Amino acid sequence: MSGTLIVLTGPTGVGKTLSTIYPSLKAMGEGHGEKLFYLTAKTITRSVAEEAFSILRREGHLYFNTVTITAKEKLCVMEKPDCNPQACPRAKGHYDRVNDAVYELWTTKSRYDRETIREQAEKWQVCPFEMCLDLSVWTDGVICDYNYVFDPNVYLKRFFAEGTKGDYIFLIDEAHNLVDRGRQMYSAALYKEEVLKIRKSLKPYGGKVIRELNRLNQFLLELKRECESYEVLESIGNLPVLLMKVMGELESFLEEPPQPEVGKEALEFYFTVRDFLNICDLLDENYKIYVQNLEDGGFQLRLFCVNPAKNLENCLEKGSCAVFFSATLLPLRYY
Repeated sequence: MSGTLIVLTGPTGVGKTLSTIYPSLKAMGEGHGEKLFYLTAKTITRSVAEEAFSILRREGHLYFNTVTITAKEKLCVMEKPDCNPQACPRAKGHYDRVNDAVYELWTTKSRYDRETIREQAEKWQVCPFEMCLDLSVWTDGVICDYNYVFDPNVYLKRFFAEGTKGDYIFLIDEAHNLVDRGRQMYSAALYKEEVLKIRKSLKPYGGKVIRELNRLNQFLLELKRECESYEVLESIGNLPVLLMKVMGELESFLEEPPQPEVGKEALEFYFTVRDFLNICDLLDENYKIYVQNLEDGGFQLRLFCVNPAKNLENCLEKGSCAVFFSATLLPLRYY
């Protein structure tokens, strides 16, 4: 990245969290950084970061507000997230109330953790997840999972949209986890069984979407016939073209889905195809493409990101400084 990159390794319990937060805050106070992102791989380390900021507020008279972003599924008041005014009472009129909810919280507290977000969302009857995202724009620090900075399907577009860059400081805790997590975030798979399932659901309604799903299934069937166990491929051929056509027909189908459940299935598969195509755009020498017959009888075509370094670096370029710290960063050359 164009700014500063620091890698710090030290045993558990020596105070890496405070040792990275404190100088980062000093740097921000001197004008080097407009927002701090504390990135973690686990919920427990988010709690450690929250407590570190609380200690500095209490003992050091720190004036610095932080929000912890929790996954929508964990915050949602519904059994399953359904952001539809007909299904979720919070969704109806959410935008009429959320600005007041954010303003009240922003002007009365400085720590916005999971419970604080839930209580405020309950009081104002708004979506806790969306309120949390809105609040993040007004805070000095954001505590969140790696996904919200690095994952191409989840990243916070209000900060990291294509072509944007900010004076952000990234503190990356338990950084040894970023290798495997990066491989997961920048890999994608397409399963033949999912194609057959959505084709079965949509078949009663006919249309061009079935024709395109048949072509996609035939493409995967030909690969399966040539695969004994697994096989590494040189390329994915014209698969992106087939998937683009499937997406186009699904978009038309979703304009007026015949039934809510069928619409949900079609939308889920649409996102699967979209995510796969996003990874197709990243294919380079850091990837391996392979097909595999699975133990359960399934068949997958996988775009596996062996080395996520380049993709992660592109995300880090959105900020100005990054500190990677962990008790497990050896051998250093590997990481």
